[in-house]
Amino acid sequence: KTGLLSSKWSVIQSPEIEKSLKEAASVSQSSIDGPIAYLENEWDLPVTGQLKAQNKKVLASLNATMVEVSGRGKTSLASTKIKTTISEIDKLNQLIGKSSDAGNKTLFGQLNHQKELLSALNSSYAEIGNFLAQINKQSLVSGETKNGDQKDSLKQLNALNRQVASINKLPKVEKTLLAEAKLSLNQKQLKNKALTLRGVINANKYLLAQGPTKPLSSLWLEEGSIVFKTLISNPSSLISQTVPVKYYLPKEVKKENITKVDEGLTIKYDAEKDQYFAGGEFTLAANESKTLQVVVDDSVFNISEEEISSIRKQAEELSKPLKNTSYFAQGTVLKTDIDASLDKILALKTDGVTPEAKIRGYRDAQIELKGVREKLEKLKELATTAGSAGNLFGFVGGAQAIAVWGLIIIMAAGFVFLTLYLRSIKNSGIGAHSVAGRYRGDPFPPEIDEFVPEVQVKEPEPDEKRPPHYYKIMAVILAVVSVTGLTTFAVFARMHSQNSSKPNEVTSVTQPPTEVLGENTKAGEKAEDLKGEEVGLYVPPEAVVSVFTQPKVDSEVLTTLEVSQTVLKLSREDGWVRIVVKVADKKIAGWVDKDFIEDQSQTLGSSGKVKSESASLKLVTITDTPTGFLRIREAPGGQEIGKVDPGAKFPVLDSKSGWLQIVLDDGSLGWVSAKYISYVDTASGSPSR
Repeated sequence: KTGLLSSKWSVIQSPEIEKSLKEAASVSQSSIDGPIAYLENEWDLPVTGQLKAQNKKVLASLNATMVEVSGRGKTSLASTKIKTTISEIDKLNQLIGKSSDAGNKTLFGQLNHQKELLSALNSSYAEIGNFLAQINKQSLVSGETKNGDQKDSLKQLNALNRQVASINKLPKVEKTLLAEAKLSLNQKQLKNKALTLRGVINANKYLLAQGPTKPLSSLWLEEGSIVFKTLISNPSSLISQTVPVKYYLPKEVKKENITKVDEGLTIKYDAEKDQYFAGGEFTLAANESKTLQVVVDDSVFNISEEEISSIRKQAEELSKPLKNTSYFAQGTVLKTDIDASLDKILALKTDGVTPEAKIRGYRDAQIELKGVREKLEKLKELATTAGSAGNLFGFVGGAQAIAVWGLIIIMAAGFVFLTLYLRSIKNSGIGAHSVAGRYRGDPFPPEIDEFVPEVQVKEPEPDEKRPPHYYKIMAVILAVVSVTGLTTFAVFARMHSQNSSKPNEVTSVTQPPTEVLGENTKAGEKAEDLKGEEVGLYVPPEAVVSVFTQPKVDSEVLTTLEVSQTVLKLSREDGWVRIVVKVADKKIAGWVDKDFIEDQSQTLGSSGKVKSESASLKLVTITDTPTGFLRIREAPGGQEIGKVDPGAKFPVLDSKSGWLQIVLDDGSLGWVSAKYISYVDTASGSPSR
């Protein structure tokens, strides 16, 4: 801003000068003071004090210039003060430096030093990981490191130790944690030494992240049962500080598994998490470091080989009765899965290079073991079913067929009972009619005929009530039908639930390939070649212009431009212009201050209201597509980089062979098929094909 004022001093009016100076002062306060304070508080970099002092000088010079311009206008003294302000800003920029700076003279140089230190710590951490894997491999092959291998390992470990010591920033750990290893160390001790180096590296990372004065604690695990080690440190060289320590033990650990606790640490139980934790507070003198430990019996993280062998033997015994049965194939699959899972459990026991990896391996093995037990139960069920194949239920297929046979038996019993009942009713009816017949038609002997009165049997009328046995018959029939229906429903419901529990088949639908359009887009109509409006972007001498992601100075900077050039203007918003600029053969869309754009609706020297300016590029609307979205590609017909929904509007930057290059909301560029777009009439706001 100030460079622009100086280079165009002769054509700029006083109100515009005053406005620009106020904007520059606001940027100095909000965008420079804030980050400097953050860096000073978090990292306490040496250069932050110089930056703070220099920024105060810049603000003082800006304010003095504003007072001169507002009071006396464009005087020679004001011009001199502008140049003085530019000089102070140059000094501030020199302290900030460039992103490629090395050394400790600039802010970027010190930040790059921090990055290099972090990179060195990460590199050493990875090398120690390789060393641990090598030691673990030697143990698996030979059971113990040979004398020659041990010497080589010791030499390699001490080289790593010196490497870590050269980048260590923690106080008073060189003679303890970073002391060189001796030849008398066994394999476990060599491994623990390497784990200690990794713990020191992590502590240095914490120090790098939180600053050189705040106390810290870093936890790592070592072998020898399982040792939870904590390094606490007070990096301040001036004052004593209290370091709080708290970490949770694995959920598998119970109080009886804890064999040793260092003084000052206490083991407590967290009922909410159902987990034990170690905690305490320690006051450390200036530049003091200290290590603490809790030892846990590692048998809690072990699945015995005897248990694995027992399960394998059970699976073998259970699979034997399945031979020569219809369950043999299913049993073989289950046994194979069990054996594979048991082999994986054994591998998890030995693959863990560090204690943390062994604990994770134990938990993964527990998941595998749970699956093994479930499959073992299924294998037992198969063996039981195969053993019952000689009896009735076994012959028809096991417990599932019991319901079917129960249905058959109930139906058969019902019909037998119905037949017997109907027969008994029929027999009783025939006897009654015989007696009635004799009374009606058969003559008695004459000697007694006169003493026997004639019996009149009345035929039932149609409207008379039915005999009582009719309802009994209907009740029996209804009962049999009801029992049969309910049983049938239950059987079919069970069969349906079993079928529905099986995973559904997934029918893969092949999406038709996206059509790649040729030169013509629709009925011989050629896509229009669209270009944005070219404008000039002015960069003041010995200055840079920042391109932002959003139209505000505290947004992310996409790039900085050091030379004046021609750019494409997309749109305007308040005091900002959205442009597309080519940087290193790549197009970038972002926002710049309108004062750096030469072709404007209002120059710095003009007065009056700013005219509004609509987007310089044509807009297109995404139309409906067969897929419900439109793919965005890196190049015409190229790799997919995203998707947009129908109805969305975007500025068009370029066109090529049936493809349009659009500017997305985040400023990135992409290509879409011209088949599924309509051009927006900027006059009416309505789309047109």
